[in-house]
Formats: sequence, C-alpha cells, structure tokens
Amino acid sequence: YDRIETLTYLFISSYNCIGTCLRRNKSYREALEYYNRADALSLKVPIDKYAMYQGYRNVASINIALTHKLSNEISQAWEQYK
Repeated sequence: YDRIETLTYLFISSYNCIGTCLRRNKSYREALEYYNRADALSLKVPIDKYAMYQGYRNVASINIALTHKLSNEISQAWEQYK
C-alpha cells in the first residue's frame, strides 16, 4: 500500500474510534460528525477483495445507524441500514 492509502485507513479508524467515544458519552450529534467523516473517506478507498479493509465501508455505516437509533431517529437508522 502506498503512504496515502495507509494514512486514509488510519484516519478512517481514528474517526470511528472518536465517534464511538462520543457516542458512549451520549454526544450523538458529535459522534455522527466523526462517523460521517469516516464514511466519506471509506468511499475513497479502493476495494480489494482479498483485504479486510473493505470492512471499513461497513463499520462507519453501522455506527451511523446505531447512533441514529440511540437518538430515537428510527427512520434515519433504518435508511442507513438499507
């Protein structure tokens, strides 16, 4: 992997971790901001069917849906899960 791809993976992982910390502290709006950053970056990562990194595309999306559910935004959670 080149340096930019490696940094992208690190940013995605970091944004998801920060979002999770915020979600656990019930700062749902702020958590969604970080999950959305991770989600946007994950779309820029090339798909490699032999790498586990494709999981990054799903992690941010699931985190977004879960945070919407915890915020009682059920319809938005459902839309994200689709």
